[in-house]
Amino acid sequence: MWIMKNNIATTLNNIQTKYLTIYQFLACFCLFIIIFNKVFAFAHIDVNILRHLAKNLCYLFVALNLIVFIKEKNLLIVILSVLFLIVGVLNKKYSLQTDVLEYSILVIAFSKLNFKLAIKTFLLTVGILIISIMFYSLLDLSNNQFFGLRDGVLRQAFGFRHSNFLGGMIFFFTMTLWTYTKDKLINNVLCIVLLIVEYLLIEYYVDSRTAQVMCLLASLMIVGYIILKAKQFNLSCNLLSKTASIVAVNFILIFAAVHIFVVYLYSPNSDFFVALDDLFSTRISLQNNALQNFNISMFGDLSYARLSDSDPLGINSVSSTKYNLLDSFYFYVLYRWGLMSLVVFLISTVLISWKALKQGQYKILIALICFSIYAINENFYFMICYNIFIYMCFSDLSSGEKISCQKSQC
Repeated sequence: MWIMKNNIATTLNNIQTKYLTIYQFLACFCLFIIIFNKVFAFAHIDVNILRHLAKNLCYLFVALNLIVFIKEKNLLIVILSVLFLIVGVLNKKYSLQTDVLEYSILVIAFSKLNFKLAIKTFLLTVGILIISIMFYSLLDLSNNQFFGLRDGVLRQAFGFRHSNFLGGMIFFFTMTLWTYTKDKLINNVLCIVLLIVEYLLIEYYVDSRTAQVMCLLASLMIVGYIILKAKQFNLSCNLLSKTASIVAVNFILIFAAVHIFVVYLYSPNSDFFVALDDLFSTRISLQNNALQNFNISMFGDLSYARLSDSDPLGINSVSSTKYNLLDSFYFYVLYRWGLMSLVVFLISTVLISWKALKQGQYKILIALICFSIYAINENFYFMICYNIFIYMCFSDLSSGEKISCQKSQC
């Protein structure tokens, strides 16, 4: 009997090993197809190559990965996975949208994907597509090269449907590339150079202000990282550094709360808030309009989307200048997909941040902080072709490069 049980256990382990080997290839294939289709959708190119096959494979991965989690007795991950799926299903039921459910499915489907392999797939796919679409546009083969005018400046989209999509995609790509490269001074400096080049590209051609500001901020953060690394920093050696680590891991929670609070306090009669609103391209006043006119639901509501002076609910007509675009990721999710969906996204970022800190991958932590700040003015944060990290929140980050810092100075 003992021999039979041992043989069964060995057989199951062999099956699991073979499954994970095959899974790595198929999961990368699915990731490639999904990103490929998303980026092309932003370029207004209708390409659905193997999309349904990738979708069905992801469903299979969800079932098999949950079985593996149960076998490994990872009850916390099982509970969180089920919670994510429940929120996605309820979101689909009440707001008639599938985005959150698709997100939850992809998070679980890619949970066993080698982290470094996932990043490499992301970088190759997005990098090649950005170059290809921009080149395609420069050859005058695209009808969407120019987005429009703002303050007399021609905003070029280079084949994408909006200059902000292009600016954001390049920024997210650059920061993800930085986390992937070996942690050497030359690589860090080259990343700063890339960010400066992107800043100049946006300044003279694209005109995406959020991406432009973030290029400068990210450059400063990388400079700070280089200085701290030279001093052999460690985020767990004293009270100050431990406090900093807690803030870093929970940055998106803190930042989201502060952002929502500022929007809640907004007053058109305050010179300070008017100036702040102008700085953020009237986004704060638009979000405040949403707070004043619409209730926050648990699982989302599309009625927030249009708020014009003549038609508050956007039933008959929508003014091109008076509507609630809600570019802020935090408010976009809060109203479109609901409070529970925002909680799911915040948990995702905290999970990946905590893992990055625990395993000494501070570059990932810095990138996520930058993305969280970026999210105040745009809603790209959750998209798989921008932010690959929050789709890896259940994955093992140990396959990535760890940053070793001496503790002797602590």
